[in-house]
Amino acid sequence: MKKKILLITSPRPKPGDSPLHFGDNRPPQGLGYLAAYLKQNGHEVEIIDLYAFGGEIFHNNPFVNQEEIGKQLHIDILENIASFRPDFIGMYIHTMSFETACDLSRELKQFYPDLVQICGGPHPTIMPESMPDTFDYIVIGEGEYALLDIVEGYTSDRIIYGNHLRSKDLDKLPWPDFDLFWGKPYNWGLKLYEKDIWPVFTISTSRGCPFRCRFCGIKYVYPFFKGISERRIFDRMIQLAKRYGVETFYFREDCFTADLRRLEAFCSLIIEKGINFKWVCESRVKELSPRLIRKMRRAGCLGLYIGCESGSPRVLKNMRKDETREDFIEKFPILHEHGINTYTTWVYGTPDEHAADRRLTDELITMIQPTTVDRFVYIGIPKSDYYNQFLENREYEFIDKCGFLYPNGYLSLATQLYGKEDPRVQYVRRIYSQNSIANVDIQW
Repeated sequence: MKKKILLITSPRPKPGDSPLHFGDNRPPQGLGYLAAYLKQNGHEVEIIDLYAFGGEIFHNNPFVNQEEIGKQLHIDILENIASFRPDFIGMYIHTMSFETACDLSRELKQFYPDLVQICGGPHPTIMPESMPDTFDYIVIGEGEYALLDIVEGYTSDRIIYGNHLRSKDLDKLPWPDFDLFWGKPYNWGLKLYEKDIWPVFTISTSRGCPFRCRFCGIKYVYPFFKGISERRIFDRMIQLAKRYGVETFYFREDCFTADLRRLEAFCSLIIEKGINFKWVCESRVKELSPRLIRKMRRAGCLGLYIGCESGSPRVLKNMRKDETREDFIEKFPILHEHGINTYTTWVYGTPDEHAADRRLTDELITMIQPTTVDRFVYIGIPKSDYYNQFLENREYEFIDKCGFLYPNGYLSLATQLYGKEDPRVQYVRRIYSQNSIANVDIQW
């Protein structure tokens, strides 16, 4: 029997209500996959992206990446529900939006007590015990098969464990329907990589990560890495190019280049077919040989999003990055020589980091000259190895309602890096004051 499902992202926190800045406003690929799979099985689906279009102030808001900001859509979620009349509402929740998700869920239960609410995403997966009883179902892990079972009445369990899909399963899933996103004021550009290109379509081609960084909790969401085949990725790009006239793509996933065989075969397809596609992706540098970098550029690679994180050999080893300072010194000149821009992230305040380690990071940034540098103070993501270490050793100042852990010295380092007027710092000062938290002073 055909059902109607409304898929939503949990609302973006208001300015001044989060210790983090927000993403760059791309279409939600995860919900796109869920919608496509449900529609393939005969159900009607709509998507409302409250995270991207929640009506909050974006311009000059340091919580929001200012690279490309579209107008807001003034969404009345209750009005949308009354119009669409869904049988189910599925909410994607990450830790940043946990509180706003709970508030919205309670409001929906009050106005629509018979509407079945389902939650999934990173936060319910790693902290299902934190979800309020207003959610009738909690999906842990990958949601396609689990969500269909709920919708079609094949399960009555409140907590549903999603199937651990493998590469062959991903190849069988339908691609997200971009008609659900196109025409809305998402970020369709590439200014993050200093490229004035429009439109740029986001594609997600893998899940999980084969690496073992201690600050990341992705292994608790996806226990192993799997990826869509290179031929199917190439065919998808051809399909999108024909339908929307797009020629530039952003592979938005944890590490597009993790499977070197797939990466090389993908590049070969583009080169052999003579298609003038351009693309950027998230990557590491250690595994990229000079020969492969040249081939990536020939295949249209314009930029890489690289999580360098530290310039200290000791800290990199402690992180289990499995990359070295020498890897960055070797590979960045090669990337830049071939015209591949580099957007980099760097994190300060990880366990056992000293002032000397921070100086090494700053020195390395000056040495390798990334195209873009984004610096952060470490904040504990629930269930990551570092989070568990801080928790076990009680080396933290505070854990907030969302579950973020603030290590000893967090507020001190954040004030020095972001500035005392930064809303992220002001937010932390406010919650520390409200909870009578004394911070640990650390000098940069």
